[in-house]
Amino acid sequence: MVYANIVTAVGVYAALRLEKVLDAASFRPALHALVGLVFAAALLSYVAFSFAPPADFFTTPPE
Repeated sequence: MVYANIVTAVGVYAALRLEKVLDAASFRPALHALVGLVFAAALLSYVAFSFAPPADFFTTPPE
């Protein structure tokens, strides 16, 4: 859990720092489509996992 929090904090920091750099950049339509596709795939996998997590993903199975 600590590792997940550290990685999240680093990701937020990187996103905030890169926001200024990437505001001035212009991208081709194909890259915009790729970003949208990757976002949609991530959202779909998140929703699918939320509705049907593996049986013992969050808990230790009973012995």
